[in-house]
Amino acid sequence: MTNGARRARLRASFAAALAGVVGLAPSLAAQAAPIPFDATECHVAALGTAQPQAPWHLERLQMEQVWHVATGRGVTVAVIDTGVATATSPYLQGAVDKRFTTYDMLDGVKSQGGQQVEEFDCLHGTRVTALLAAGRSEDGGPVDTRVQFAGIAPDARVLTYRVLMQSEADENSEPQPLQPTIDAVLDAVERGVDVINLSQVVPGNVKGIEAFQQAIELAISRGIVVVAASGNTGQLGTGRAYPAAFEPVIAVGATNRYDAPDPVSQYGAKVDVGAPGAGVITLEPSRYDATRGMESQVYSQPVSGTSYAAPIVSGVVALLIQQRRDAGLAPLSPEQIRQRLMDTADPPTGAGHDPRIGAGIVNPLRLLSGEVPQRFPNAGAETQRPQAQYPPAPPVDGRPALVGIAVGIVALLLTVGGIVAAIVIPAARRASGGGRLPGGEGPAGE
Repeated sequence: MTNGARRARLRASFAAALAGVVGLAPSLAAQAAPIPFDATECHVAALGTAQPQAPWHLERLQMEQVWHVATGRGVTVAVIDTGVATATSPYLQGAVDKRFTTYDMLDGVKSQGGQQVEEFDCLHGTRVTALLAAGRSEDGGPVDTRVQFAGIAPDARVLTYRVLMQSEADENSEPQPLQPTIDAVLDAVERGVDVINLSQVVPGNVKGIEAFQQAIELAISRGIVVVAASGNTGQLGTGRAYPAAFEPVIAVGATNRYDAPDPVSQYGAKVDVGAPGAGVITLEPSRYDATRGMESQVYSQPVSGTSYAAPIVSGVVALLIQQRRDAGLAPLSPEQIRQRLMDTADPPTGAGHDPRIGAGIVNPLRLLSGEVPQRFPNAGAETQRPQAQYPPAPPVDGRPALVGIAVGIVALLLTVGGIVAAIVIPAARRASGGGRLPGGEGPAGE
């Protein structure tokens, strides 16, 4: 029996056992086994970026301060996406501690628009994974001294799963089946990950949606936090985006550098929290050249989408899990973590829940410390979100205030007059002798 066949048999036994425990449908009883993913076959850019732009989201989230509290060490996150170019960037190699492990749920098949191609499309998965867990140097500084870039959880261990053949589907693309994603979720459960990131959306009528929901619910029942993109405007029309729409999942919308819910973020969908996801800078698959050093690393132009907001929240969750473990505290359930993210978020403009970013923008420093004040959006944010309609404030009657002021002034004058009389009259009596005023009567009662 080959290793792959043995692995598949073990997975079938594992899934069947879980089906008996939690009542899963038979569709989850036997899943395909992953194979190692060869990241050297990713399509990469030949040239680097001469002057990389600063990643504004790291400053907005105060990550330099946050990393003094937690970096994600000891926490395992599964990124279920396209392939990830882990072999072509010092940020993602993890050569010392083997942080990145890659799997392929598509049996190594390469396709683009229905046509076989020579290289894997690793663009989307690399961007997502870099935002979540791109590393820092051994001294805690940036890998590339030209720019302060790193993932939100730069020390987290990452399992990457290739389940999507294309980063961006077009009208000529073949539909990407859901089963590989379901297989990846179940494999991540088996391997005992702490967080699953799903920067993908499917409609509620897609084939396999029931099995997908069961796999997600299985992960959450095992204490695994599932984070998903809430979907981009126009991506699914007016339909709900899954897996974000599944109730236990943390659904993430996108904000821009002005703290505004960005128009790219789907309006009206289930959204729990927001995170920077519009105009963000991240890594592109690139061919690292040792002779050129970091000048051969390719950074994205500003990219936008809830796909890029979700890994930021997944990274924040990894930080919280590490902090509690290090402190010897009991683990929080996925629902408790979801609620804490919402409770500690920086509130949106206006009042209450926002249809694009839910409870507001994640605040990792406040989440971890519990003492940092909430940050409120700047004035520019209000003009870039759907305006809520509130009834006009009732007119203020100023007459009671004027009467009160007048009464106060009269009382003050009477008080001052009494004080003056109390001082002046005894002094005059003493000056005239006998205690009588000159030319007048004595005090009353005499």
